Amino acid sequence: MHERTLVVHAIIPADISQASATADTPGETSATDVLVPGMTLTPGAGDYLVWFSGSLDDLLPATGEIMNVSLYVNGVQMAHTERQIMNEQSLDDIATTLPAMFQAFVTGVGATDTIEVAWRTDTGTMTMHERTLVVARVAGGGATWAAAEDTALSGLAKSTTKRLRIEISNAGDPSGSVAYRLQVSNPNPVSCADAGTTWTRIDTSTHWDMVTSPHFADGDPTSNITPGLTDPGGGKTFFAGELQESPTDETSGIALSGTQFTEIEYAVQATTSATDGAVYCFRLTDAGSPASFTYTENEYGKVTLS
Repeated sequence: MHERTLVVHAIIPADISQASATADTPGETSATDVLVPGMTLTPGAGDYLVWFSGSLDDLLPATGEIMNVSLYVNGVQMAHTERQIMNEQSLDDIATTLPAMFQAFVTGVGATDTIEVAWRTDTGTMTMHERTLVVARVAGGGATWAAAEDTALSGLAKSTTKRLRIEISNAGDPSGSVAYRLQVSNPNPVSCADAGTTWTRIDTSTHWDMVTSPHFADGDPTSNITPGLTDPGGGKTFFAGELQESPTDETSGIALSGTQFTEIEYAVQATTSATDGAVYCFRLTDAGSPASFTYTENEYGKVTLS
């Protein structure tokens, strides 16, 4: 081995999708591109880094053979990914297994678009063995911040999905197990912190709903993303929270030590019953109890509808 490189890069687990297979494919003889079995993903909207690798052969290539493998996005070939593998005639009567791999960056993938691998052969019968397709959403390619930290979001249309991320820093003794439940205020409170503000959990609200997200599965762990919410400092360390989508407005039990903080994220949407032009506030509770939580006014989630 001569010059060599190993690269690792932190990626949010919720942004990774993988398809893999170990069983050999059925023999394939198509001279036009057809999909490789098991190599299809529908990862959701965004921009993606893509990696594929596999091994393939053509048994008894009597006159030599050329095999081609490439990436397709929503049925359209990414021509720059096509890789040609030649099993030359001198290898006649030998089943020679050869590697195939490519990397790519694809942009503008839609919510229901597929990312998949296709192949073809000029002659003979191809077989692909173990194979893996991995896609990773690139930061900024999918989700972006709709408003700056501790800043109210304005002009939000009803039936528009947004993801609300809230940071919790434990300021005292170990918290024990806390079920972080999201609540929403009545429309147009005097202030989020006003004693007269009434709160309703999202599950029972008629004005707001939890919704599904194409970008993560309910309960996936959060990461301390950059750029993101400002870390609390003081030597506190990050503890993974949860990403919440419909139907869940409450995390499983999360326990923080006195030196830890976490972040919880919820996919929410204003319903058609919400009040036009109204202000709504959001807060976290422990399964409905706000007793252990302290907010300043600008630390509540806050949005004004259009």
